[in-house]
Amino acid sequence: MTTIISMNSGNAFAYNSIFNIVGAIAFFEIFKSLKIKNNKLINKLATFTFSTYIIHENQFIVKELYTKLFRCDEYYQSNYFIINLIISTIGIYIICVIIEWCRRKLMEKLIDSKIDNIKLKIEA
Repeated sequence: MTTIISMNSGNAFAYNSIFNIVGAIAFFEIFKSLKIKNNKLINKLATFTFSTYIIHENQFIVKELYTKLFRCDEYYQSNYFIINLIISTIGIYIICVIIEWCRRKLMEKLIDSKIDNIKLKIEA
């Protein structure tokens, strides 16, 4: 509801828009009241949430994802805006999760090798 109202006000993507703030609070309240059992997939994806936010706010990533890959600006006044919104949101999340997963694997190898070197020095 807030998306539709904010689209008409021309302030749909501003983080400080009253519509987005109300929408965020509403989502928080909805998810707070849900009783979800422990789910390994949800827990694993949750570990990527903050890094996904950081990645998708990077100015180079924004340009590539929003304008070149998903062409969001072309759909803003289109009848397909909602479809593009859903597809681009899911797509951007998946792409950012993949980027973060690769970063973790790379850092894991680098950090593990450094830890192994420290252990060898300590044992010697």
